[in-house]
Amino acid sequence: MTRLDEAHQSKLFMIDMMIDALRNPSTNGVQLNDTQFWDLSNTIHHLGQKVAGAYWSLTNYTSVNGVNGPPFWYFGPSPPDETVLQEAVDLAVHAKAIIGS
Repeated sequence: MTRLDEAHQSKLFMIDMMIDALRNPSTNGVQLNDTQFWDLSNTIHHLGQKVAGAYWSLTNYTSVNGVNGPPFWYFGPSPPDETVLQEAVDLAVHAKAIIGS
């Protein structure tokens, strides 16, 4: 995504950093209590919805193949929904904080 949407690289990088933190082998040893686990699970779920919502919308359709094209591919030039993308970044920061605690 960062290659296709260079204008939002810094925001997408924050989300990427959270994903890298989840994939990091040292994260496997992180002990979360039940509340933290459910908070992290819900945050990741909502993060995925927000990223999809930022880039795919019937009112901001960005597929190269018109209405029959794939539903998520971002080929521009239409920008993503800035508010929803920022909400996704905020969720990514929150998730990374849970992992780090």
